[in-house]
Amino acid sequence: MQEIILEPRKYAKGKYLRIDRVSVEWDMERRAFATMAMFYRTRYRKDNKPLGIVLYANNVETLAKMLQEFNLLYPAREKMTVQIPELGEMESGKMR
Repeated sequence: MQEIILEPRKYAKGKYLRIDRVSVEWDMERRAFATMAMFYRTRYRKDNKPLGIVLYANNVETLAKMLQEFNLLYPAREKMTVQIPELGEMESGKMR
C-alpha cells in the first residue's frame, strides 16, 4: 500500500475550495483507479455549492502525480494521508 501526504498550502490557485476528504478505489468497469476528492467550502453562497471531483488513473504512479498536482490547484484543508491500495489487493476483494 502506497501513501501520499497532502499538506495544506498557503498559496494556491484556488482560493475558496479546499480538499476535505479523499478516497481511492478500483473501478472494475473502467479498469482504473477512481479517486473521489470532496471539497470543504470556505465561503457560503447560495449559487455556488461545489461537492467534489472524480479523478481516474491507470496506475499508482500516475494517481500519485495527479493528486500532488491537484493539491497545487486546490490545497488540502489540513494535513492528510491518502492510502492507495495495491492492485492485487483490490481485485482479490480484500479492499473495498
